[in-house]
Amino acid sequence: MKQIYLAFIFLFISVKSFAQPCQTSTLWYVPSSSYAAVACFGDCTAYIDINTSGGTPPYTVIHPVSGNSIIYTSATTLTGFCVGTYDIIITDSGGCSETFSVLLTGPSSPLSVIPIYTPESFPGACDGSLYPSATGGVPTYNFNISPFVGDPSNV
Repeated sequence: MKQIYLAFIFLFISVKSFAQPCQTSTLWYVPSSSYAAVACFGDCTAYIDINTSGGTPPYTVIHPVSGNSIIYTSATTLTGFCVGTYDIIITDSGGCSETFSVLLTGPSSPLSVIPIYTPESFPGACDGSLYPSATGGVPTYNFNISPFVGDPSNV
C-alpha cells in the first residue's frame, strides 16, 4: 500500500512540475452585443453573448442560473436571465480562468394602464373621451384603441 501511495505522490509532483502557469493576459472575453435586458417585469428573458479568444480552446462556462456546463470554441449565448448581477467564469482547456460580471436591467415595476374616461354629455353627443395613462414597464408607451369608433382627428 505504501508503494502505491509514493508512486501517486511522484506522479502528482511530476505532472505539477511540467504544467505551465496561467497568464491572466492570455484569455479574453470579448463583448459583442454583450447582453439584452429583461423586456417585461418579472420575466427571465435576458441573454449574455460571450466571445472568447486567447488561452487554449475549447472554453467552458458554467451557466450561473442553470448550473449547466457549456463547452464552446469561440462564442456562445447564455439565456434565461432575470434582472440582477451575474458573475460569468470562463475556463480554457488549460485550466486558466477569467471572471466578469454583467448587470442585467429591466423594468422596476409591472406595466399598469389606467383608462381615464369621460362619458358623453348626452347620448349621441359624441363628446366623450378616453385618455389612457400608463406607468411601470418600459416607457415610451404606445396605445391602440380597438375597435376605434369616431373621428380620428379627435384622438
